[in-house]
Amino acid sequence: MLKFSEAQKNDLLYAGGKQYGSTIKVRINKKVNNSYLTQLWNKEVFNKNQKTHNISKLSNLVSKYFTIAILFISLFTAIFWIINDIQLLWNSVTSVLIVACPCALALSIPFTYGSILRHLGKQGIYLKNDTIIETISMITDIVFDKTGTITQANKMDVEFKGRLTSEEEQLIKSLVTNSTHPLSIAINEFFSKIEILSISNFKEVIGFGLYGEYKDFKIKIGSSEFTGITHNNQHLTTQVYITFNNVLAGEFLFKQHYRNGLQEVVKMLQKKHTVHLVSGDNNKEKDVIINNYNIHRCIFDQSPEDKLNYINEIQEKGNTTLMVGDGLNDAGALKQSDIGIAISENIHHFTPACDVILESKQFNKISDIIKLCTNGIYIVKLSFIISFIYNIIGLYYAVSGLLSPITAAILMPLSSITIVLFTTITSNIISKKALAVDKQQYEY
Repeated sequence: MLKFSEAQKNDLLYAGGKQYGSTIKVRINKKVNNSYLTQLWNKEVFNKNQKTHNISKLSNLVSKYFTIAILFISLFTAIFWIINDIQLLWNSVTSVLIVACPCALALSIPFTYGSILRHLGKQGIYLKNDTIIETISMITDIVFDKTGTITQANKMDVEFKGRLTSEEEQLIKSLVTNSTHPLSIAINEFFSKIEILSISNFKEVIGFGLYGEYKDFKIKIGSSEFTGITHNNQHLTTQVYITFNNVLAGEFLFKQHYRNGLQEVVKMLQKKHTVHLVSGDNNKEKDVIINNYNIHRCIFDQSPEDKLNYINEIQEKGNTTLMVGDGLNDAGALKQSDIGIAISENIHHFTPACDVILESKQFNKISDIIKLCTNGIYIVKLSFIISFIYNIIGLYYAVSGLLSPITAAILMPLSSITIVLFTTITSNIISKKALAVDKQQYEY
């Protein structure tokens, strides 16, 4: 159950808390580090059921029965040499128990995934945990949000239609200052040199708009439904309406700029995945998205709940989804999706509902993240094969009485070292190749 309390001056604010109401000033006394982020991410409330991880499941299953199999092999070896040559009994049985090494199975996954996580982190791509890697490799459908995701949140052309007094301009800026939505940030920057006032009864209705009060003013900023204004269809841009005491004062028009490399990213993703667009905006730019970026599965005027339901509908067909949003109106969809990627202009603005935090400047590496995770699975599978080959050969010579316990003791750790070197070197190679500057030349 959520607990609400009113914060007072000099109160301590703890990680995991959420602010309701207008803006506050916070003094940071402790340095933020990854441990706090990890603790918040791993809270039970943010956990969700992931797809079955076949590789991890296989590793656990094999490791579980490996010891039992070795005991049966050693028993068979003992019986065989008791009957045929009792002098080779102890050497053979001891060699079987020593040379058999399940360590390679246990080491391949953490060393491969750990190396991949390290390289992604260096590029400003942060995964919640290593199990995300396998789920990403299973993705079938990729769903994009529009505003702040495939468009640049910090690069919008803003135009105002209407008339405002200086006090009304102050009120608008004071209201939008309380919100981190990309459109609110754009309006805030539009009135960059205006001082703000203290807004009371602030409310942000996710996906619809903002409400606040100041003296005798009741201010609404948002969609036509939220402000109660008849929708104006003459503009082919995103619109945000302004009302004071339910009287229309004007509207903001936004021309959004799409992210660099979006066309190439979509083209790469569509080779093996189905790409969707789900937006809370109107459909004025539908033709631009279809014709310029080749995204044909796109729907508009979707509330946060609609987005979540859309993800759920895809999953009910047995598909594995990856949702890419800005972490604001998309929190529900990010949580519902098998993998949620939050695009962040500011790394401190994210939602714990996501599985991956992606710095906005790394947007064009989405296809490379999937490619890297997929290749990581191949490395793990190949290391399993190497481990099985080693154990089969070693056990053959041990059972045959051709391997001494001393030689077996030397070979056993060598197999683990071989797997560690193989997974570390190969994962480093594929990580550097996938995340290279000229990454778009590579296909997966």
